[in-house]
Amino acid sequence: MPKINRNQNKKKTFTIPDKLPILPLMNMVVFPNVIMPLIVNDEVLIRLINDSISSTKIVGIFANKPDEEGGYKNNEIYNIGTAVIILRMFRGDRDNSARILVQGLGRIELKKIEKEEPYLIGRIEQLKEKKTQSLKLTALLRSVTETFTEIINLSHNIPDELRIALNTIKTPSKVADFIASNLNLTIDKRQKILEEIDIEERLIQLSSYLNKEHKLLKLTSKIQDDVEEELEKDQKDYYLREQLRAIKKELGDTEDESQELEELQKKLSKKKLPELAAIAAKRELKRLNRMSSASSEYTVARTYLDWLLDLPWNEEVKDEIDIEKAKKILDEEHYG
Repeated sequence: MPKINRNQNKKKTFTIPDKLPILPLMNMVVFPNVIMPLIVNDEVLIRLINDSISSTKIVGIFANKPDEEGGYKNNEIYNIGTAVIILRMFRGDRDNSARILVQGLGRIELKKIEKEEPYLIGRIEQLKEKKTQSLKLTALLRSVTETFTEIINLSHNIPDELRIALNTIKTPSKVADFIASNLNLTIDKRQKILEEIDIEERLIQLSSYLNKEHKLLKLTSKIQDDVEEELEKDQKDYYLREQLRAIKKELGDTEDESQELEELQKKLSKKKLPELAAIAAKRELKRLNRMSSASSEYTVARTYLDWLLDLPWNEEVKDEIDIEKAKKILDEEHYG
């Protein structure tokens, strides 16, 4: 999970060179001021990391462009990325992967690929953010902060610690980048936020994504609450029915009723009813289980269920066509 640098006001300033090793990433966008762990498996990229650690420790991270089939185009990257500093590196014991911890320094634009071997080195330009101070910006900042806090409360996948981290960030630009890095967004939406240097416009984009996610989580939460409520109701009904059966058993008047319902259940399971008729029969049997046999509705439901089960659903008999026999029967019973 990406983290913001809480000591951002005391952090050391770094000079970003105009030439940087280029680290392409699939399905990943790194934002400025955010600390993020990465895993690199490619030997060429591991060499890039090793060389960078021995010099400036600064590399340029750019996201690979997705193709039409949902994969990623090799070495085709967006031209807007993030300059990061490598804070730590660990080599895997069981594989050849490298695990690195990076911190975003700033937005950069790739102007030209200067070198392709043994890895990409590009000429870059650091992007300056368009800063504004307005009432609208303050309102947007408050809105996205409150909405993201509500999303944290609703979501089971976002840790509560992010709420504390969010409260320590005061700069609108850093708030937007922090929320975007922790929000469940597609690669193209993350990239769109990264490319927006106008902070007000960035917050507007983020507000739209946040509102959609908030509505989705509220709907999901409502569905889960409804399901749990229905389950609790069914459990309560089952518990009360069991209590009622126990009381009737003590009174000695439950044996006939329970046997009667069991017989209906067996008859229903053997009967080959059409789908709609089966649904109606099961519904009535469920009602019978909940009602007292002394109720007037019990008799109505029982009669209806008997009628459903007595009908010859999906049952056929072979017709016997015998004109002479029919004539004989009609003469005997109806002649004269």
